[in-house]
Amino acid sequence: MTSLGALGTIAGGMMAGVAEGLSDGRARGTGALILPGLVALGVGVPLTIGGAIRYRQWRAWRQRNPIAAAPVAGRSAHGSWVVGVSLRF
Repeated sequence: MTSLGALGTIAGGMMAGVAEGLSDGRARGTGALILPGLVALGVGVPLTIGGAIRYRQWRAWRQRNPIAAAPVAGRSAHGSWVVGVSLRF
């Protein structure tokens, strides 16, 4: 959620900024960049904020619940792939 929001915020800001820079009368069709840019910016900012809030809540939950199992993948000494579960106490 956070990465999608950051991408939307950056893309929207760039599209709106490019369209604003081209609006000196020489370029046609700058409105085609302004509207999608503002929409992407308007969607990206709340997604970034929401993702940051959810990430902070998850980190607090993880600290309160110290026992966890997580999937892991790695390489063995012989170079083969190993898939398993990591237990954290």
